Amino acid sequence: MLAQTLRALVQDGLVRPEVEPTAPPQVTYGLTEFGRDAGEPLAELFDRITRRLSPGGAQERGSGPAHIRDAMGDLLSRHAPGRLET
Repeated sequence: MLAQTLRALVQDGLVRPEVEPTAPPQVTYGLTEFGRDAGEPLAELFDRITRRLSPGGAQERGSGPAHIRDAMGDLLSRHAPGRLET
């Protein structure tokens, strides 16, 4: 599931793969400019949703990219099972 999700994010232009020519190849993913731009307004939205779903959730989790990923994964797993594996 993770590979499918990463392929979809690359195809949508949100992340870019960086392949290291090692044996076996090592792939690192990073946000594109579009991914960073899309993430900024979503961070506030995820914070608001997290606060509504679990009392104190946003304050306990912190902030930043990891927080966004965790909040998104939590929300999708609770409300849309099978859509995103983390």
